[in-house]
Amino acid sequence: DSMTNLQTIDGLFSGGKVSGYIPSNLFKYNTKLQNVYNLFNGCTGIDTATNISNMFTTTTDLRSVEGLFSGCANAFMRLDDAWFANCPELRNIDYAFSGCKNLIGSIADNPHIIYGKSKLTSAEHTFDGCTEISGDLPSDYFAGCTALQEIQGHFRGCSGITGTPQTSMWIDCENITNASYLFAGCSGLGGLAGATQEIPKDFYRRKYRLIDISGMWQGCNQLQFSLMPLRDTDDPWFVDCRQLAKINYLFDNCSNLSSVIPERLFEVWDEDGSIMETLITEAEGVFRNCQLLTGNIPANLFEKFIKVRSLSNFFQNCRNLNGGIPDTLFSNCYSLVYANNMFQHCSGIGKYTDEITKESPYFCSEELFWNCPNLLEVQNMFYMYNAWGTSLRGGIPPMLFRANTKLAKINGI
Repeated sequence: DSMTNLQTIDGLFSGGKVSGYIPSNLFKYNTKLQNVYNLFNGCTGIDTATNISNMFTTTTDLRSVEGLFSGCANAFMRLDDAWFANCPELRNIDYAFSGCKNLIGSIADNPHIIYGKSKLTSAEHTFDGCTEISGDLPSDYFAGCTALQEIQGHFRGCSGITGTPQTSMWIDCENITNASYLFAGCSGLGGLAGATQEIPKDFYRRKYRLIDISGMWQGCNQLQFSLMPLRDTDDPWFVDCRQLAKINYLFDNCSNLSSVIPERLFEVWDEDGSIMETLITEAEGVFRNCQLLTGNIPANLFEKFIKVRSLSNFFQNCRNLNGGIPDTLFSNCYSLVYANNMFQHCSGIGKYTDEITKESPYFCSEELFWNCPNLLEVQNMFYMYNAWGTSLRGGIPPMLFRANTKLAKINGI
């Protein structure tokens, strides 16, 4: 209590230097405290921290609690709206409770942990791996967090959270740049008996600065949703995402994604409403293991993907896709380097027996990659495209890679 002017604490007890019980009034007299970095990081000996909701009651100038209880896997604590209620200056809560497997409580009953924190900019992996958090995801969870930029992995692995994300949960967050793996591993989302839980079609509206949504829905296997617009007049999903660059594994292992692929799925508009060329450079595994994905691949799916470098694993294990590979699918993918496993185990892809003719004996056009001068790897790209039990046939065109002089790896194609 003599350190009333203390402003920063960095790793004081980090690495297991404390065990047992954490007192609730730890910072009662440290009223000028601003930054608490990795305070109890890795303290697996802590077994009780149930009263921490009062820990920051007097620290009204608190800016950061980065790594506060990160890795305290044995600490029994309760989710509480009161944690940062008196901390209007809060800016960083990265990894604050990451790996706290005994953090319990309903997020529906405590929906305002960071509500209205207008100066908060970073909330990376805050509850990553907190499997005991339960309850429906609040519809206004990030409300008022107008400065927020980084929320990657915030709920990653929170398998006990249910309900469905609503557009309103982050409608105020127009400055978000990174939302990668936000809900990855949240296998409880959509887990309402007898209900189809749709991701709202306007979920990404007004996300003008969003750059990375890699793995955002990865492993959300109870979410039953479609990619198709509800009406013909509906805008595309990512129409406002003008800075979007990374969509790796976006819907990976979404086993209840039951839909055909909209032709305009990745369409982006500029301020005047004109279609833009996307900034997407990384698009690996976007639909990997989405076995209920159906219909034909739209010929213009990658029409504006002039900067994309990797499409590896894009459709891997999408066994219910059907029809031929469009001749112009990669016609604008000038920057494409990697296409490994892209159609691996897509047993519905290719030409049917009655489509194979003397004039057209191949399953795809020999010009498929002719506009991809930087193509380097296509390992296992078509492996098992005509798996046993299907009527799909057709050989690989002998001139398929005629224009790909940099090609180095084609084994297993």
